[in-house]
Amino acid sequence: MVVDKLLTVSQVIPVTVKILTAVMRYQSELDLRPQDAIVYASVVDHLSKSSERQRCFINRNSKEFDNPDIQDALDRYSCTIKLKFDPGLSITNSSSATKHTTDFIV
Repeated sequence: MVVDKLLTVSQVIPVTVKILTAVMRYQSELDLRPQDAIVYASVVDHLSKSSERQRCFINRNSKEFDNPDIQDALDRYSCTIKLKFDPGLSITNSSSATKHTTDFIV
C-alpha cells in the first residue's frame, strides 16, 4: 500500500550526462557507492529544477543517506529526508501534499 501510494505521486528522473558527472564527484566527496551516488545526484539535479515549495526525499538506505553533509545539501533545497517509507507516506497523506505542493523523491 505504501509503495502504491508513493508511485501515484512520483515521477522518473532520467539519468543525464550532468548527473553522471556529479556521480563521480559525490562518490569521492561523500564516499557514496556508485548506485547511491546515482540516486543522490539524481535527487540534487531534480531539486535544482523543482518549483515545488515543499520537498521530501524518501529512501530506506540510512547507512548511506543518514549523513549530515547530505542533509545540509538537501536543506538548501528545502528538502526533508525520510529514511523509512511510513513517515514519507504520512507526508503524502497530509493536506498540503494532496494539493500537489510537495515534491516527493523516492
